[in-house]
Amino acid sequence: MTIVAVAFAALAGYFFLQQQNANEALVAARASNAAVTQTEQQAQRTITELQSRINVLETRLNQSDSLNLVQIRELEQELAEQRQAMAASQQAMSLVQADYQNTREDLANAQAAIAERDAELVDIRALSNDTTSVLTNLRDELAAARERAEQQQARLEEQAALLTEKREEVNSLVNRLDEEQRALDELQSELQLVDSERQALVERLENGVTVIQLPERVLFNSGSAELNDESVATLAAVATALESFPEHTVAVLGHTDSRTISRDLEPIYPTNWELSAARATAAVRVLIRNGVPRDRLRAIGLAETQPLVEEVNEFTRSQNRRIEIVLEPRMSVVPLD
Repeated sequence: MTIVAVAFAALAGYFFLQQQNANEALVAARASNAAVTQTEQQAQRTITELQSRINVLETRLNQSDSLNLVQIRELEQELAEQRQAMAASQQAMSLVQADYQNTREDLANAQAAIAERDAELVDIRALSNDTTSVLTNLRDELAAARERAEQQQARLEEQAALLTEKREEVNSLVNRLDEEQRALDELQSELQLVDSERQALVERLENGVTVIQLPERVLFNSGSAELNDESVATLAAVATALESFPEHTVAVLGHTDSRTISRDLEPIYPTNWELSAARATAAVRVLIRNGVPRDRLRAIGLAETQPLVEEVNEFTRSQNRRIEIVLEPRMSVVPLD
């Protein structure tokens, strides 16, 4: 845009110079016209004087009766000379008039050139004003575009910083999930060592909840809430795995089958509710001894209310008798945009 402004300034300067030249030509033409006019006036006076002298001589010749021959010849010679001078003056007058006409044409041409230059300058100034207005608008638009670009750049930088933060969160989450999965895989391997049936005892749900299932045979004797010898090592392994889940709450759920409590156990566990709660509480105490913070733990007895399978024989009843350790994230994972 600066180049355009400079170009218009140069063009205006050129036409200004042309106008100055036209003005100078006009001044010269006017001076020449004045000089020619003066010369014409002087020539006209000379012709008038010569004509007056010729008139006098002709008058005297007409009165030749009073003149002798010598005087007449002298008058005739002088009259011829005056007429010759008159012809020369008239010729000179014709030349002066021709010069005067040329000068008037030059003057008219100079005036026309000045008028043309003035019109061109008016057009140039109008175009320059329009261009200046356009340039001003373009500068305003450019400034607004730069401001929008700066705002967009700031937003992009903010989004980039947010994306970096999100990536770090994702990487941290992935690392934590990998660590959690390794801990669960190790726990699964250890649990299978103490469970003769080698079934899958660790399940990770889609909502982020992890369920560790411990069959009754791994922890308790039938009808008892007292932990057996193998249970301490098993729960210690669970406590080790829980170290990889620091942001999860831990709910220990006790489950029984649907059979009623035997008469021998009724004084201690009147119903399956008490038995399931006692088993959950016993498991919680071991977890606390193995370093799991108390404020993360809950012991819940569910009796026979949430069976895994329909009970049709001893095998299916044994499947329902279990301890479930449920790991729930304290905060929901917010999906990334």
